[in-house]
Amino acid sequence: PKQVQPGVHKLDFEKGQMLANVVRMSQRTARILHYEQRHKVMVLFSAGKGDEFIDVVGRVAIDHPQDFKFVLANVQHFNDLMQMFDLKTSDLPTAVIHKTSRGEAKYAM
Repeated sequence: PKQVQPGVHKLDFEKGQMLANVVRMSQRTARILHYEQRHKVMVLFSAGKGDEFIDVVGRVAIDHPQDFKFVLANVQHFNDLMQMFDLKTSDLPTAVIHKTSRGEAKYAM
């Protein structure tokens, strides 16, 4: 993270890179996330909209380092997530929770 001012950091990372408990979804990270035991908070967005969520997700992620893995996912590349949570394009942007414990519960917000 790059410090913008005291106590405020900006998260910048390349496509497919992980930074602490924040991940930008890619083919590589999708395989890794499959085995991640923490529940996932996924921010789903359409093409060109992901960067506006990085800072917000980063601020929330700081408070939940052990509880959740935060995932930014462009549904243009991961349309199966839309089907998995029974979402339509008009629902975007949105966030969903995938509880990876027994029963694999899924919640759309």
